[in-house]
Amino acid sequence: MLPQLPDFSLTLEQQFDLHKYQQLVKEIPRPELEDLLIKVIRLKMVQENLSKGVIKNCLIQQGDPK
Repeated sequence: MLPQLPDFSLTLEQQFDLHKYQQLVKEIPRPELEDLLIKVIRLKMVQENLSKGVIKNCLIQQGDPK
């Protein structure tokens, strides 16, 4: 049986911020939006690599009987 996943819903504050960004993005020129999107995707990839590294290090330390 798979473990229960955490709740990934947004907090009320996050929902408010998201709505604010949805309004702001309408005022940004498309070339700037494209540049921002690429930067966000890159940051998300870096975040994923960091998360994987932390998990890997934790698993390695758990297996190390120091």
